[in-house]
Amino acid sequence: MKLIHASLGLVAAGVLLVVLSFLLPGLVGGKTAWSDEQAEVYSQATSKMHQLGHERNPNAHAREHGNAPHATEHDAQQSAAKFEEAKEHVEQLNAELGRARTRGQTTAAWLQWIGALCVLLGGVGYYVLRNAETR
Repeated sequence: MKLIHASLGLVAAGVLLVVLSFLLPGLVGGKTAWSDEQAEVYSQATSKMHQLGHERNPNAHAREHGNAPHATEHDAQQSAAKFEEAKEHVEQLNAELGRARTRGQTTAAWLQWIGALCVLLGGVGYYVLRNAETR
C-alpha cells in the first residue's frame, strides 16, 4: 500500500472518530445513565427535603403576628436533624445526576482531539506525498 493511501486512511479514521465523539454521549449518557426509578427517588427526596424545610420553621408567618404555637427545643432539634439528613441525601443524588449528565463527555472530547489530529496529520501527509509524486 502506498503512503498516500495510508494518509487518506488516516483522514478517514479521523473523521470517523470525530463523528463517533458526537454520538457517544447520547449512547452512554442521558436515558441510559439515569433511570426512571432514579428520577422518582430524586423527586421524592427533593419533595421530602422541601417539606422538612417547612416543618423546621412551620409557623414563621404566624410568629410574626404573635399567634404561633409553642414548639419545644427538642422538636426543633429533631426537625433540623431530619432536614440536614434529607439535604445530604439530595446533595448525593445531585452529584449522581451530574455524573449521569456528563457521562461520556470526557471520552468524547478525547475522541474529538485524536480524530482532529488524525485528520490533520493525514491531510498534511497526503498533501506532502502528492506534491512529492508530481515533481
